[in-house]
Amino acid sequence: MRSRLHHRPVRAAIVGFALLFATNVGCAPTTTTTASDTGTPTPRTRAAQTAAAVGTPTLLPRFPTSVVYLDPANGQPVWPTPPSGCTVSPASNQRPDLGTTIGESPIWMAGAALPIIPWRNEFVRSIWVIERSAEGELILSGKRTDGDGTARFIRPGAGRPSDQLRVPSASRIGAATESPTAAQYADIPVFLELSSPGCWEFKARVGSVERTFTVHVYN
Repeated sequence: MRSRLHHRPVRAAIVGFALLFATNVGCAPTTTTTASDTGTPTPRTRAAQTAAAVGTPTLLPRFPTSVVYLDPANGQPVWPTPPSGCTVSPASNQRPDLGTTIGESPIWMAGAALPIIPWRNEFVRSIWVIERSAEGELILSGKRTDGDGTARFIRPGAGRPSDQLRVPSASRIGAATESPTAAQYADIPVFLELSSPGCWEFKARVGSVERTFTVHVYN
C-alpha cells in the first residue's frame, strides 16, 4: 500500500510534464518563409509595372528669358531688330483695345507684343480677330522657319494643345451686340505653345481666305 502511494506523485509529475510539453509545441509560433528569404524576387504589382513603363517624362528645354528694355523718354518697350532672315509681319492698330495687331482683313492676330515677342518659357497669349462677314471655320497652324519646331495651340478651358486648331463658325463667336467693336469683329483668345525662341510663321484660314503671320521670338 505504501509503495503504491509513493509512486503516484511520480506518475502525476510525468503526466503533467508531458502535457506541458505538448502545450508548448502546439503554441509555438509558425515561421513563414517569404520570397525575400528564399532569394526569389517578389512579383511586381500592375501599378508598379505601369509606373516603370511610363518612367520620368522628358522635360522641354528651357531657355533664358529675354530682357525687355524701356525707352527712358516715354517708358515704352524698345524691341530688338529681328535677324535678316526673319521678315516679320508689319504691325498695325486695327484693334488698339487689344494691343498691336498684325494681318489684314478678314483675319488679324493681336497681342501685347507683336511682331517681336520676348521669350518667357510659358504660353504666349494671343487673340485672333475675325470679321463678322467672314464665313467658315478658323484653322490655325504654325512652324519655326529657322529651325525645328511646330507651334501648338490651345483655347482657354480646352483639354490640351494641338498642332492644328479648328474653331467652327469663328465669325459668330461672342455676342455681336455687346459693343460697336463686337458687332464688327469676333475675338478668339488662343494660347500658343512654342518650343524655342526663333522665327515663327503662322497660317490662319477662314473659309477660302488664308493669311500668313510671321513673328520673331527673342531671348
